[in-house]
Amino acid sequence: MTQGARPATVLEVLDTHVAGEPARLVLNAAALLRGATPAERREDLLARQSWMRTGLMREPRGHRDMFGVVVVPPSGPAADVGAVFMEHDGAPMSCGHGTIGLVSAIVDRGIVPGLDGATTVRVETPSGIVPVEVNRDERGALASVVLHQPAMRVAARIVLPHPGRAGGAVDAVLVGGSTWVLLVDEAGLGVEIATTDSEDLLALVRGLRAEVLAWLRGSPAELGAAADEAARHLAGSPIAIVGRPAREDCEVRTFVGFGERSIDRSPCGTAVSALIALRATDRLLQPGQWLAIEGVSGERFDASIAPAAADGADDGDDDRAEDGRVSALIRGRGFVTGVAAYEFDAADPFAAGFAV
Repeated sequence: MTQGARPATVLEVLDTHVAGEPARLVLNAAALLRGATPAERREDLLARQSWMRTGLMREPRGHRDMFGVVVVPPSGPAADVGAVFMEHDGAPMSCGHGTIGLVSAIVDRGIVPGLDGATTVRVETPSGIVPVEVNRDERGALASVVLHQPAMRVAARIVLPHPGRAGGAVDAVLVGGSTWVLLVDEAGLGVEIATTDSEDLLALVRGLRAEVLAWLRGSPAELGAAADEAARHLAGSPIAIVGRPAREDCEVRTFVGFGERSIDRSPCGTAVSALIALRATDRLLQPGQWLAIEGVSGERFDASIAPAAADGADDGDDDRAEDGRVSALIRGRGFVTGVAAYEFDAADPFAAGFAV
């Protein structure tokens, strides 16, 4: 019997995609996770119920790039629904595309009672409550959702050894908040992400991850006490290469790697939030302007600077908080691709999945 797996456990899922990136919603697993909050349930998923994550995210039920959302109750009336995120190699604290997929399914399929006609859905994630606006067309059908991402700020501009060129160097930007992201421009790496093979780009991402973790281990003065936190997150959180798009109606394109070998097909909500924080800090994006961002799949997110009031900041000057934090608005939508019930048989040697 696979350690941790329960005989004849059946998990019901609703498969969705957001700009091509999968978001597998697990509908009946909340009772299997202990805890009063999504953050506590995430800890239980990692400590006691890891078979659920590996069984649904890895082969034979999933694949290297699968992503999942366990739908759970919120901790209180301040939120409408809770979410615990998981992927092939871990359980992120937050996820933009996963939240978009969840809210799209709530509106489209009514998977959470009482929210069918909602104009705003408040999702409690392990990193906090995320409000999501719901936009409908003239027929009342879902048109898009607008995600209010947690605030991020530019923490450090650094120079790292080039991961693919001996003796070379590359400029990078560390952006931090509820999670941490490393942003690198394609020009500094000497590639064009719209035409370069994804495996070659993923190799660069792995190299960048190793280099930034080595830099963080040196306790850099730029980050101070935040260096340890950044290192914990960047061991698996997004590293984004930003470059020119293939689509004429987009301004930029992202290639985002996370975990050990996973590629985000969408522009990646977390990476987009970091990019908006950077552009706002550099005065390259003004409040009210929307940036069209293309992902690996060719689909796009639209993103803008959220009003400062959403952060509780009001400096009377711009839409940045006093410490430089910037919140992003991200517009997209999810589509349901399938409904399934996955069985975990105690006699199955791969009940908890396997990786290749």
